[in-house]
Amino acid sequence: KDGTMGWALAGLELAHGQTEHAPEPSEQGLAIALERAEQVARRCGVGWLDPAGLSTWQEEAGQHSLYLLDVRTPAEYEAGHLPGSRNAPGGQRRGAGGGRAPVIDAEPVAREVSSTARFSPGERVFHQKFGYGRILAADGNKMTVDFEKAGRKRVIDSFLERH
Repeated sequence: KDGTMGWALAGLELAHGQTEHAPEPSEQGLAIALERAEQVARRCGVGWLDPAGLSTWQEEAGQHSLYLLDVRTPAEYEAGHLPGSRNAPGGQRRGAGGGRAPVIDAEPVAREVSSTARFSPGERVFHQKFGYGRILAADGNKMTVDFEKAGRKRVIDSFLERH
């Protein structure tokens, strides 16, 4: 219904076989795009996954669906990519809910999160890496947690469980 399909459904002619790419964005353009992407991620509850978390997910791949998609151009992908990733240029992939889908574009790896649950100061939580702790403060989906063994950390709420 959107994108190319929407264009075709509107009766507009598609240009086939095109190889042109948009020009590289300016430094300012990249900064604005990153800021807006972070705003959308916060609004939609998308958390960020670090390399250690990705490694854990890869170890659990037999227990969950895991799709590791590198959305860079084929040339960038061929120049170097994470083991087990697949090239999905442009990020034009949409999947059914329930699977874990980190999307790689340079460093950040995003996790799609369906839950919009929030935590309140004082709540007891569990984090897979840091263990048990209590919420000290909440700033959107960023939680400051006093973990019993790991100390004070700032984490995204999608990586916490209520306990």
